[in-house]
Amino acid sequence: HEKQWKRVAAAHVCDRLGHAPLLVGHRGMGKKVFGQRLATLLLCQQSPVSNQNCGSCQGCRLHAAGNHPDYREVTVADGKTQITVDQIRELSAYLAFKSHAGGRKVALLWPAEKMNANAANSLLKTLEEPPDHVKFIFCTTDPEKIPITVLSRCQRFDFAPVEVSKIMQRLREIVTAENQQADDAALELLARRAAGSMRD
Repeated sequence: HEKQWKRVAAAHVCDRLGHAPLLVGHRGMGKKVFGQRLATLLLCQQSPVSNQNCGSCQGCRLHAAGNHPDYREVTVADGKTQITVDQIRELSAYLAFKSHAGGRKVALLWPAEKMNANAANSLLKTLEEPPDHVKFIFCTTDPEKIPITVLSRCQRFDFAPVEVSKIMQRLREIVTAENQQADDAALELLARRAAGSMRD
């Protein structure tokens, strides 16, 4: 999704990226991975200058290692079906404090449509008056299930389905890596049945 990435990166450099970008698209299109990549950009200490994460600063290294103190992911907990109000309250308390590294704090919420009503209401106050150092990233396959009060405070980015030719290309790479054989007609059938989802 290089087109989406360039659009987001350009908004970041021009200081136009809102405090709550919303990544929307069908399942299997890379929204979560994209959100994690965006978080790396936001946490990189060099990105305001270079328009890309450097990969070598402390922020990039900590995020790559999965232990950046200024980054949190909020998702459906084990055994649960929703993102709960307790999870959001814990997140809000965490975000209230300044960044450990003196930059931003970033929270990735996925799948955002799994927030129950109480969780969404609890988050709303922070979304209405976000601290300057906080960025939210929401990922969803079903934005209609997110309360309009939350949606109206997000900057939406819609992901287009992955092209059949790109899915076929990836399938060929997998077939080759596995030392198998497959003709183009079979790969095209699989690619079309995926309906734009690389994971499917």
